[in-house]
Amino acid sequence: MKKIVLKSIAILGFIGSMTLPSYTFAQDNVGIGTTTPDASAILEMLSTNKGILVPRMNTAGMNAIASPANSLLIYNTDSMCYCFYRVPTTSWISLCTGGSGGAGSSGPTGPTGAAGIAGATGATGAVGATGNDGIAGATGATGNDGIAGATGAAGATGATGNDGIAGATGIDGIAGAPGVVGATGATGNDGLAGATGAVGATGATGIDGIAGATGAVGATGIDGIAGATGAVGATGAIGATGAIGATGNDGIAGATGAIGATGAVGATGAVGATGAVGATGIAGATGAVGITGATGAIGATGIVGATGAVGATGISGATGAIGATGISGTTGATGPTGPGNVFKYSVVGTTNATLAANAAAAAFVLMPQMTLTFTPINASVFMHFTAAGTYTNTAYANHTVWFEVLVNGISIKEWDTTCGTAWNLWDIGVSSPLTVNPGVPNTVQIRWAAQRAGATSTTINNLILSGTYFNRTLMILDTP
Repeated sequence: MKKIVLKSIAILGFIGSMTLPSYTFAQDNVGIGTTTPDASAILEMLSTNKGILVPRMNTAGMNAIASPANSLLIYNTDSMCYCFYRVPTTSWISLCTGGSGGAGSSGPTGPTGAAGIAGATGATGAVGATGNDGIAGATGATGNDGIAGATGAAGATGATGNDGIAGATGIDGIAGAPGVVGATGATGNDGLAGATGAVGATGATGIDGIAGATGAVGATGIDGIAGATGAVGATGAIGATGAIGATGNDGIAGATGAIGATGAVGATGAVGATGAVGATGIAGATGAVGITGATGAIGATGIVGATGAVGATGISGATGAIGATGISGTTGATGPTGPGNVFKYSVVGTTNATLAANAAAAAFVLMPQMTLTFTPINASVFMHFTAAGTYTNTAYANHTVWFEVLVNGISIKEWDTTCGTAWNLWDIGVSSPLTVNPGVPNTVQIRWAAQRAGATSTTINNLILSGTYFNRTLMILDTP
């Protein structure tokens, strides 16, 4: 029993050293990725490049869990949300919505619509700046060596075979023939081999060896024999030497006589050893170049001798061993992607607009010039609408002005604002995403309506031509 327990401990230690390279068991808490888990936590996990995965299942699988514990956490693949179980309400709570009801099952997927016409490819946006290199994470502590497995027990020694039967003793006198040697007893079976002990943990990797010295460069091969020099033409008669001018400037060179045929060159003597090069003297000033005389005719070129054979290449020295490669630094986080293509459509009001505000709210009417027709690339665009103005009667009354947005003639959203009681003014600014049909023309319109606050009817004004702070604008952003 003791051997079985020790063997189990050894196996668990080996598995732990292979699967949890950096963890700590404290007395009452556990750390993964840290050797100092916080005292207030039963479990602390620390990592800069890994997360935690909880069980993932669809709604049917979630609802099929029998007697879930209070605060049991799962990830619902239908709603793409984390959900936890609340025992007092016997329900699953979604962390996306916070509602108390269980997540409903997904309806059937509708048929795929026909592909829209591909829009023209927009210009490529500027590349975002490269993010800084991330700081290299600290090297995790080396795990402890696993407990060595117990040595298996030696197998039992097989039983010794029986002795052969002794031959009969011969009659005294003439020696009888020797008795037949009894057959050797059968060899006993080998004992069972003991179980192999568990493999111990791998020791730390040794330090890389010093790089070997670079091998010596092989000797240079012997130069080939130089080919014979062709015969030189005869030397022409030397012209008369011109008068020597004053020192410094060269005299005018006399005319060069015609070069005669070069005589045959005698055999070249052996080259003596090169003497040591003396120190270079100070260069004198260069005299002025004299006028060059006429060049004599060039003699015929002698036949080029055959090229000598190339000497054999020396043996290359052995290449030294390559040193160990240094550890690569951690790759920095990727910088944010630069902006994509954005298409803007807008209209600005340039005329005055007015609207009656009576006791009962009138029906919506189209606000002048607040209509945009465009062909979007994306199925969702962003709308921004602003307007500001004043009103005519019953100053400082809290009149109400409503606004409505239509997409392709269908009312999508409504907003309202009230006239100021301290100032004879009103304004509104709204932003909202809109769903549109990509690849075909779409029309977005703004309509408005008003209702008075007091007993006297009034007029709501949007007087663009009367003040710089009055405005009426509609803008659509078509962006991925």
